Amino acid sequence: MKYLILILTSVSFAVITCLLIANANIANSTIQLPYQAPKYDGTFPVVSVSFDHGFYSQINPMLYMANDNFSGGIWVVTNRTIYQNPNLFPWYVLSKFYNMGWSLDSHSQHHKIENSLLPNSTLYSEVVDSKQDLELHDFTICGFVPPGNISYPYSQYLIGHNYNYSTFEAVFQNTPGDIAYYKHIYGIPWLRIMSVGDTDPHNLGYLQNFTIIKQQIDYATSHKNWLIIHFHDIINGTYPTYYNFQYPTQFSTYKQTIDYLKQQSDSGLLRVETEPQALGMTHC
Repeated sequence: MKYLILILTSVSFAVITCLLIANANIANSTIQLPYQAPKYDGTFPVVSVSFDHGFYSQINPMLYMANDNFSGGIWVVTNRTIYQNPNLFPWYVLSKFYNMGWSLDSHSQHHKIENSLLPNSTLYSEVVDSKQDLELHDFTICGFVPPGNISYPYSQYLIGHNYNYSTFEAVFQNTPGDIAYYKHIYGIPWLRIMSVGDTDPHNLGYLQNFTIIKQQIDYATSHKNWLIIHFHDIINGTYPTYYNFQYPTQFSTYKQTIDYLKQQSDSGLLRVETEPQALGMTHC
């Protein structure tokens, strides 16, 4: 029992330390208000950057991106936030980033995989109640991201009737269905969504290093695509996440990615925008 108490105390101290440092960094950040951007129409390349769940390991990386006057998107699992999971951003941190122009998507209430095993009442809670929870905190929610890249027909119906637009993650490759959905609903010609997980040997379909990420950015640039690069956990040695790392990215890889996007953006070769901005909106 003594050992257990020591471990919990150590973890709690580390989490509190992370919270204090994060508060200071966010408080000192420059507020960037959302702006109206040209809608992506296939004539000029756009890159968006999104972050899964809102892990504390992402705060410094996200602020690094914000210092370049870039805004990204955050996928929020609302129930975990409500009960203040120490691994995830609390409401006031989400609010800080939201007010800096970042977009928020619902990633469900409890991160349940949506399939035929879930009753309709659970699917309703995961899709609709998660949106309402976020709206109660004065956030305009952009879309719903189904956990596990699966959207059951009933949840698909709920998404279509409750969100301005929906985000779907294609991990290994974009299927014709993903592209056709965006093209049909939103008039988006070429959308490609890729995930980053450079240290996970079990997910070889992910973008595993900066060389591969750069290839995707250059491909999007030359083909005038809209590319969404999605990060899960980011390992930077400052904000440890007491959560089983899944698809983690080294901070050095992330930094190279943002620096390259800054270089290409400053050269006028692409735009870095949130998903709502690429759709011609601010916060949806």
